[in-house]
Amino acid sequence: MTREQVLQTLERHRATPGATVDESHFLDDLLANPAGRGAVRNSFEGKRRFNRFIDDIELDAGICFSQADLERAHSLDTFVARANALSASPQGSLASLTNRERAGAGWKPVLVVDFVLVCVGLGLWRTPVAAAVVLALALLLTGAFAVFARHWRGQLTRLRARIEELHP
Repeated sequence: MTREQVLQTLERHRATPGATVDESHFLDDLLANPAGRGAVRNSFEGKRRFNRFIDDIELDAGICFSQADLERAHSLDTFVARANALSASPQGSLASLTNRERAGAGWKPVLVVDFVLVCVGLGLWRTPVAAAVVLALALLLTGAFAVFARHWRGQLTRLRARIEELHP
């Protein structure tokens, strides 16, 4: 993976394509007006852009970053060096991918919230409209998370296939 490939992928995911890139903390440049170092991790938009950027990098290079890699504040050069190190040793990528698969999408908190909402909905049985709203909210939450989990699982499946394709 080259600096140019990383910068091209960065450009596709930036809020303001064509703006200058601060190579010392280039991931913050995914946002239009980053509020200092680490800003990309402090907003929903930043996390969304960051996750899509990482998904593309991983699929293009056939690598899987560890959780520690994803939490580290990389400069452009250290990011490229880490991507190349992972590419040279696919066992590390496969171990990180297996850890992600084992951790799962995060259904436990969703199920806890669903349980609480169902209990509240059942507690409101004397006011059927309120109960229906709360139960509908539980269904909506579960459905939205199911869509996310399906996308997440598909991404991991594509990533495993790509790693195995590049490193048989």
